[in-house]
Amino acid sequence: MSDGTSAARQVRISDADRERAAQRLQQALVEGRITLNEMDERMAEVYAARFAGDLEGPFADLPEGALVPSSGCPRQVPARAPTWWCSAPLLGA
Repeated sequence: MSDGTSAARQVRISDADRERAAQRLQQALVEGRITLNEMDERMAEVYAARFAGDLEGPFADLPEGALVPSSGCPRQVPARAPTWWCSAPLLGA
């Protein structure tokens, strides 16, 4: 690992960074890549993260790239979704 990569992992992240990470996990759930229990565990890690490197673990086994559609929240919420799933109104509901 280069010094630049190591330094980038130690950069403090913002609330917006944590929210983007949470959206990626929600999309992974919708896509069937993780279970609801796995999402809950990973969400705890995301919201406890302080540095960029702390966000690597919850995504280690997920594909890279933008998993979240530009419209924000998914159109359908899983039956057992937590109440914090999405504060925006669902489309077509």
